[in-house]
Amino acid sequence: MTTPSRLTRADLHLFLIGSASLFWELLLIRWLSSWIRLVAYFTNFVLIAAFFGLGLGAILYSQKRLYLMRWLGFLLSFCVALGLVLSGTVSRNPYDPSEYIWFGARLATGLKPSNLWGGYLPWPLVLGTVYFSTVAAFTSFGMWLARFFDGQPPLRAYTMEICGSLFGIVLFTLLSATSLSPILWLLMGFGLLAIAQANFRKDAAITLGFGAVITLFAIAPVRHYRWSPYYKIEVRPLQTIFDLTQNTPVSF
Repeated sequence: MTTPSRLTRADLHLFLIGSASLFWELLLIRWLSSWIRLVAYFTNFVLIAAFFGLGLGAILYSQKRLYLMRWLGFLLSFCVALGLVLSGTVSRNPYDPSEYIWFGARLATGLKPSNLWGGYLPWPLVLGTVYFSTVAAFTSFGMWLARFFDGQPPLRAYTMEICGSLFGIVLFTLLSATSLSPILWLLMGFGLLAIAQANFRKDAAITLGFGAVITLFAIAPVRHYRWSPYYKIEVRPLQTIFDLTQNTPVSF
């Protein structure tokens, strides 16, 4: 009877990278759909981009092409910044104009989005930018996973990666269920990734550096909202509505 071998450094890396990848996948799904209204109506958009990126990263690593592993922290920071930047723009409905409300206010309330600073952007540009940015970040994740899968027994490697993925899912679920601030999501996400990169000091330093910058940048806009387990909620007083039947404003 053979005794199971001890955990190796590669096992630990697979567990940590698996945890970080699923944690960040859920974080970006929640983050980008909270800030970019257009993305919220395409519920699987970020998920599909993440899956495609993971597969692409594994293929590129096996062919020894286009190493993006070092820039994972930067790419994730860019995706986070993208949500904040694109939240201040407007995109028209790609289908029936009466089907959705893009401006963040009910018809006749007179309220406008508090964070609207930019102008109109074509919806294919918004969705395309989000998609390819997410693909780039998860291509880097895929390369990291392929790096530690390389040379490992397949069943053992998959077991460690799946266990890590489940841990990342549980961790983000707990943060969301307790209505904790997205600032804590970011701190946890960048911290988890830096731990996974601990043996690669330059990579970890890049992750922590860009992570610190984007987290500080996100504090002000995040404070403006309440965060439930499912929604980003803005609370403002309603003083006037517009009576659509009489075509007149009504003040309180």
